[in-house]
Amino acid sequence: MDRAAAAQLTRAFHLERFREYLALEAGNSRHTVDSYLRDTTRLAEYATG
Repeated sequence: MDRAAAAQLTRAFHLERFREYLALEAGNSRHTVDSYLRDTTRLAEYATG
């Protein structure tokens, strides 16, 4: 696995953990979780792109 693929896998893992936190522990609605995840994914892609 090359470095870019490993970084993408790590990012996906952390974003999934963040989604779970928002949905389960923070008790946010599905729409809020979807919006946060979309925005955070875009930010991560911009920051690493």
